[in-house]
Amino acid sequence: MNNTKIMKDIYKTIVAMSGGVDSSVAAAILKREGHDLLGVTFDFFEDAGGAKTNLAIDYAKRVSDTLGIPHKTVKIHEAFNKKVVSYFLEEYLKGRTPIPCSVCNKLIKFNQLMTLAEIEDCQSFATGHYARIAESDGKYLLKKGADSKRDQTFFLSRLGQDELKRAIFPLGELKKNKVKEIALDLKLPTIREESREICFIPEKDNSVKSSYRNFIERIAAENRTNLDGSGEIVDTSGNVLGEHTGYFNFTIGQRKGIGIPSSEPYYVISIDAEEKRVVVGGRE
Repeated sequence: MNNTKIMKDIYKTIVAMSGGVDSSVAAAILKREGHDLLGVTFDFFEDAGGAKTNLAIDYAKRVSDTLGIPHKTVKIHEAFNKKVVSYFLEEYLKGRTPIPCSVCNKLIKFNQLMTLAEIEDCQSFATGHYARIAESDGKYLLKKGADSKRDQTFFLSRLGQDELKRAIFPLGELKKNKVKEIALDLKLPTIREESREICFIPEKDNSVKSSYRNFIERIAAENRTNLDGSGEIVDTSGNVLGEHTGYFNFTIGQRKGIGIPSSEPYYVISIDAEEKRVVVGGRE
C-alpha cells in the first residue's frame, strides 16, 4: 500500500489540454505510463473571443472523460490581456515584430502551470509541444523535437530552469503522423482542424487579408491609442521612394505589400518608429 501511494504522488501531473490532437495524445501517453493526471484548459478570453475557446474547453472535457481523468478550466484573461495582447500592440507600435507565443508560454501558460502545480500538489506538468528536455551536469536543456517539421523549441526558448525541471513533453520523440495514428487508435474526440493563426485574433479578422493589422487598429481604437503612423518609404541611402499609411503595417524581411514599383523586389530592412520611416532595399 505504501509503495502504491508513493508512486501515485511521484506521478501526479497536470496536463495542459486544448482539445486538439497534440495535447490529447500527450495526456493519453502519460495516462498509459501511469501518471495520475489532472487535465487543465486555460480560458484566455473574457467574452466570446470566443467560440474558439468554448470549443477547446468542450473537446478537452470530452477527451478527459474518454481517458477517465479529472478536468478543470482556469480563467486567465486579465493576465493574458495585460502581458500578451498589450505586448503585441506595443511591439508593433515600436516598429518591432512581436512573438506572442513565446511571451505567452513564459509569462502565462507555464507560469500558470507552475502555480497550479503548487496549488494541486503536483510534481510536474506536461504539454503537447514537440520538444525534448535533457539533463546534463545538473542543468536542464531544451532540445529540438524528433519531428523537425513540428519542432517548437523556438516558442519555448524563454523557459528557464524552474520550468524545465518540472516540464514533460510526451511528444518530443514522436512524429506528427504517429501522434495522429495514436489519436485514431484510441478514438480520442479531438478537434480535427489545426489552428495556425494567432489565437487572440477573432475569426472575423483572421478571415481577411492582413488580419493582424485590422486587429491592431481595432484594439488601438478601443484603448484610444493614436495610430497616425503614416510616413516615408526610403532606400538605404535615404532617398524617398514613396509613402505608407502606417509603419506598424510592416515587419523586417517583408517583401509583399510594400507598394513600391521596381524591376527587382524590395524588402523591408529596418523600421524607424520615431520618424515613422520604413527603409527598404534589394535582396542582397
